[in-house]
Amino acid sequence: MAKQKVKEEEPKEARLSRPEAAARVVAELDGEFSLGELVEKADGLVVAGAESNPDAVEREVWRLVGAAEELGLVEVSYLVRRKAKQP
Repeated sequence: MAKQKVKEEEPKEARLSRPEAAARVVAELDGEFSLGELVEKADGLVVAGAESNPDAVEREVWRLVGAAEELGLVEVSYLVRRKAKQP
């Protein structure tokens, strides 16, 4: 009888959904970022085992950045930056 090789399963990284990854990136904003940098960071969180889809991630990030801007949490110009807290 031939010996069977036992595959050791590597622990997989927890894969985030696009909305979860976008939310994490926007929540962790600290400083100034371009939309492209935020998308790249969020896409990296999603890709832990899936195909990259920057367009879909960009829509999610932009949606959340827009909501954060409406709430007065960030300021959007050419860069996205967290606003200083009001006293």
